[in-house]
Amino acid sequence: MEKKMSPLDLEDVMKISEIAKKVKVNSNTVTRWCNKGYFPNAFRVGSSWRIPRTDVENYILHITEKEKKEAKGWPG
Repeated sequence: MEKKMSPLDLEDVMKISEIAKKVKVNSNTVTRWCNKGYFPNAFRVGSSWRIPRTDVENYILHITEKEKKEAKGWPG
């Protein structure tokens, strides 16, 4: 039987500060992304966001693919 992630299973989630460091942006930027719904499975623990690692990985892959497509438009 597949285990569903619950807010209590915190080893599969990341904090805002961890994501900010990983993608080299300010923590406020990641908070804004959460508020805009960029991480569909993000949830709050008190006033702090927790974001499933898979959401973060998917977002990074999406951004990487977008950058690759945009780079193809540059001459060179």
